[in-house]
Amino acid sequence: FPVTIEHEKKISERRKSEAKKYTFEHKDGSIFVGTCNELANVTKSHPAEPRKLVAGHYKTHKGWIVK
Repeated sequence: FPVTIEHEKKISERRKSEAKKYTFEHKDGSIFVGTCNELANVTKSHPAEPRKLVAGHYKTHKGWIVK
């Protein structure tokens, strides 16, 4: 059955609220708790970059590590 725009928005909001949050630490000592997409917004990078950090493909990303 066709999905309405309203239903798509509800699905999107639910996915955002259920997204896994991580604790990231910057080399300057600051801490950021949030999703990979939120870190991508903070670092102005592509969302795949923090995901690669979390997956262990990168040791650091723009000075951030996963705690």
